[in-house]
Amino acid sequence: MNRIACLVAAVGCWGACNSPNTVDEGPDASIETSWPDGALPPDASAPILFPVPDWAEGDPASFGFDEATLSEAANYAETIGSSCMAVIQDGRLIFERYWNGATPTSVHKTWSIAKSFTSTLVGIAIDRGELVSTSQRVSDYVSDWQGTDKEDITIRHLLSMTSGLEFEMVADNLFAAFVDDQTQTAIDLSREEAPGTTWHYSNRAVQVLHRVLQAATGVDPEQYAIEHLWRPIGMNLQGEPDQRTHWDRDDSGDATMYMSVFSSCRDLARLGYLYLHKGRWQDSQVISTDFVNAATSPSQALNPVYGYLWWVNGAEPAEGSTQQMFDGTMMNFAPSDLFSAQGLGQTFIDVVPSTNTVYVHIRPAPHDPFVKFITNPEGTMDELFRDGMRIEHKQLMRILLDASRQ
Repeated sequence: MNRIACLVAAVGCWGACNSPNTVDEGPDASIETSWPDGALPPDASAPILFPVPDWAEGDPASFGFDEATLSEAANYAETIGSSCMAVIQDGRLIFERYWNGATPTSVHKTWSIAKSFTSTLVGIAIDRGELVSTSQRVSDYVSDWQGTDKEDITIRHLLSMTSGLEFEMVADNLFAAFVDDQTQTAIDLSREEAPGTTWHYSNRAVQVLHRVLQAATGVDPEQYAIEHLWRPIGMNLQGEPDQRTHWDRDDSGDATMYMSVFSSCRDLARLGYLYLHKGRWQDSQVISTDFVNAATSPSQALNPVYGYLWWVNGAEPAEGSTQQMFDGTMMNFAPSDLFSAQGLGQTFIDVVPSTNTVYVHIRPAPHDPFVKFITNPEGTMDELFRDGMRIEHKQLMRILLDASRQ
């Protein structure tokens, strides 16, 4: 009980001392973009190569990459404790490295990369007519919100992090994962701001999408992912449960929509490659091009580096996941059309349509951050802030991009 009291006190202090930036842009604010359509190989007449059943391999030098610089990137990744790294160019696996006992088929906890999988499931449900649109009210599927001040929150608000639901940095990032029924806890959050008027990187708000997807589709979101996303793009669903792609769950049995699809570097690359090709996989349109474009473009003007649970480059001002501002765009040194799925520990899928490239990196995150917070709150928050600014992510991408510019 004393530990919980300490946490509550810390949460209260955090909320009082760290006020968010707020701008009244309305519930469906957006900004104009003119990013390249991209996603075609240099020779537009060449057939697109898909990893069926696995990625074809290629020589880095033949694709214009400097192997010495790629090795430099691998050396850096190893020094920060990474598990794996992979580079896909024009549909070929041209570079990969593994550490700490990992193999091409090892699955790893990928933390907030799950958000980008969740976004994809929402898009697929819209395509299939099980959801109407991103403008649909969440209360259509969450009866608890009907007749309340949360009734006007839309699916778009949840996807763009602008729901206005109660947000406290410590509680959301450290305490939320230890709640038995995370979906109901998220649904029970109070509304603090009008929808569309504030941007907060809120894990708990994303969890509400579990109830939405299950109510709309009639099946568990992970089962929906297996049938309509993971199996169609060839993600590993074989072997023992802990050895194949799967979703983490809370103690109530719900998939945690905001964190931790367990997957491999090669399989995460499949999600990036699906988005690189605007939702197309071989002869099938797994998810509509319209949704892919919307998900990987600025979703609102409050923080224009955020799409629908994807991060996007090339716009500013840019706010990180811990309310700190980037200097310019998310990655000033990178192509403006880069978009990214990102997770704790500097895990990422970075997609660059203009060069037809997908970069993947997995690195373990600090174990049990809640316990660490109890024993060392200042140090734990420093780690969280550093992670939110993507320090190691950006350094690794600098080297990888340098390798492609030789």
